[in-house]
Amino acid sequence: MAAHKNHAPPAAQPAPRAGMMGRLRALPKWLLQNRLRAGLLAGSVLLGIIGLAAAGTSLFSTKPLPVEVATLEAALSALDTGDYSEARRLAGLLRTTGTPSYEELGGPLFVLGAAVSHAANENTSAAEKKSLYALAARYLEESRSREFPADRQSEGLWLLGSALHESGQVSKSIPVLRSALATESPRAAGIHRLLARSYFEMTPPKLAEALDHNRLYLAQSSLTPSEREAGALLEAEIELARGDHSACRAALEKVASNATLHREASLLSARLSIREGDAVRGNVPSGTTPSTIAAEKYRAAQDSLQ
Repeated sequence: MAAHKNHAPPAAQPAPRAGMMGRLRALPKWLLQNRLRAGLLAGSVLLGIIGLAAAGTSLFSTKPLPVEVATLEAALSALDTGDYSEARRLAGLLRTTGTPSYEELGGPLFVLGAAVSHAANENTSAAEKKSLYALAARYLEESRSREFPADRQSEGLWLLGSALHESGQVSKSIPVLRSALATESPRAAGIHRLLARSYFEMTPPKLAEALDHNRLYLAQSSLTPSEREAGALLEAEIELARGDHSACRAALEKVASNATLHREASLLSARLSIREGDAVRGNVPSGTTPSTIAAEKYRAAQDSLQ
C-alpha cells in the first residue's frame, strides 16, 4: 500500500487592505478613541479654510486702495520750510486729484511757481536759469489770474515780477513790481533794485526812473556792504548813460578796491575815461592835434584795464 503523503496546510494569505470607503467608515470610531488628535486635526482644517478664504478675498476684492489727500496748507508749509520737492509733489496732486475749480487751481500753481523760482535761483547755468524763470513766470501768471492764496498776494507779486525780469521780460516786470511795492512789501529793497534795473535795461531806457529807484534802494538801512556797492555800480552806469561824467566818477569811488565788483568797476571806469577823452576831442577845432587832456584820459582808460 502506498505510503500516505502528508500535505502542509496552505499558508495564510494577508488580509486585503481596507479601501477608501473602509477608512471613511472607521474615521468616526478613530476620532472617538483619539479625541486630542481629533481636536488638532479639526483646528488645522479650520485654519486652512480661513486662510483660503482670506486669500480669495484679497485676490478677488474690488475695494479701491486708499488715495492720499493733499491739502494746500500742507503744500504751502513744505514751501515755507524749504522742502521744495515735497511742495511740488503736493501741488501736482492738488492739480490732478478730483475736479478742482478754476479758482482752486490758483494755490497749487502758486506753489509750483515759487518752487521753480527757487530752482532757477540755485541754478548756475545762465541759459537754464533763464528758462526756469520763464517757466516760473508762467505758473505765477496763471496763479495770479485765478487769485493767489490768501495772505500770499505780496509774495506772489514779488516772485512774479522778479521771474519776469530774470527771464528777460523786462517791460512786463515793471507794472508787476510796482504793484508789489504798493502792498507795502517787506521786500521793498529788492523791489526798488529790480525796478531800477528794469527801467535801465528796457528799450529805450528810462534813466530818470532808474536813478530814482536806485537811490531809494541805496537808502535802505538793511543793505550789506556788497549790496550797497552793487547799487553804487548801477548808479555809475546810469549816470554814464545820462552823460553826467562827474556823477559817474563819484559813484565809482564808492566801490572799494577790494570789492567783489572791483573788476566791473574798473571796466566802467575805462569806459568813462574814453567818454571823457572823446568829449575833449570833440571840443578841439578841426585840423588841430588832440589836446593833452584827451590823451591823458585815454591813458587812464588803459590803466584801468591793467
